[in-house]
Amino acid sequence: MTVKSVTSDKRQATSNNRSKHVGALVLASLIAASGCSASYSGERLFWQAQRHAANILNARSSAPTPEQVAEAMTACELVITRVPQTVWAPRAYLLMASLHLRQRQYDKAREAYALVVQNYHRYQDLCLQARMHRAKSYEAQDLWDEAADAYYELADYYPWTAIGLQTPLYVAETYRRRRQTEEATEAYQRAVGRYTKLLPTAPTKELTAKAKMLLAAAHQRLDKWPEAARLMEELIAAPDGIDQAAVLMSLGVAYQTKLDDPAKARQTYERLLTAFPQHPMSKIAKARLEQMGVSIPAELAARVDAAPLSSGGTLTIIPRKSP
Repeated sequence: MTVKSVTSDKRQATSNNRSKHVGALVLASLIAASGCSASYSGERLFWQAQRHAANILNARSSAPTPEQVAEAMTACELVITRVPQTVWAPRAYLLMASLHLRQRQYDKAREAYALVVQNYHRYQDLCLQARMHRAKSYEAQDLWDEAADAYYELADYYPWTAIGLQTPLYVAETYRRRRQTEEATEAYQRAVGRYTKLLPTAPTKELTAKAKMLLAAAHQRLDKWPEAARLMEELIAAPDGIDQAAVLMSLGVAYQTKLDDPAKARQTYERLLTAFPQHPMSKIAKARLEQMGVSIPAELAARVDAAPLSSGGTLTIIPRKSP
């Protein structure tokens, strides 16, 4: 073989490699463009489905016509069939579920939610929404036992989300509001076990504090006041992500009315006044100290009197909002 032929072969090999490289780049670009095109197409189709659905979901005073429902459902199905592997498909299922709920077709709505959970694991925020709305659909039918099971399932899969963390106590509180005393007690005990097990795995200090607050609230409902007080003391010592003044107020009330420890109650109220004189809770603490016969320095009393009024309500750290 001559030097010339070897050089020619090398040039041909280099050219082939370059062609392969360019071909790979072109293929990657086409794939990326296809993905972008699918995403854009899905967004456009979903917008059209939303537009049809809005005529039904926003018209609360009148029932939708069969034609309106058919148009909206068809638009949602078009999203699912045209762009099944994009985020717009599970969103279309959620929209279909909302349309079913609008017509009180609860079983069909739950079927749509189930499809989101089963087929779109990579969109965890949408799966969480599907689980939450599935539980709420049972509530809407007053099927509370089924709703409780659905909420517990949500908490198992998403324990450290805001919804998942609050759910065990929400279930117990709902049983309590329904005057199902035995079930409420069992649910509070279950909440205590769940939060106790979760705490060592808390990913942040803020979530540790939130879990401790919920655990303390469950102990309160079970009349386990020493345990609740211990947790509130821990929260005050490491007040990440909490309303420290509200916890101090709740702790002071626990010492005064549940644990028969007026000395610690006074100490806690005084700490609240000193650290948070402008907090609305300071007015309540001041009134309780005065009832106990404690003299408050005039300057501190004036600062407390200038604080905004409390919104009132029960002195508890139990969350009032549903998940």
